[in-house]
Amino acid sequence: IYLRARADGAAPRGRPPKHEDKAQAAKDAEASCMGG
Repeated sequence: IYLRARADGAAPRGRPPKHEDKAQAAKDAEASCMGG
């Protein structure tokens, strides 16, 4: 699917932009779930 999107020009070239940092509540929930 990625290659088809690239061929059609729908997907931009290069790496995707950086993701946003997680909210503190999400970090806490992940830590409690994963035992960290």
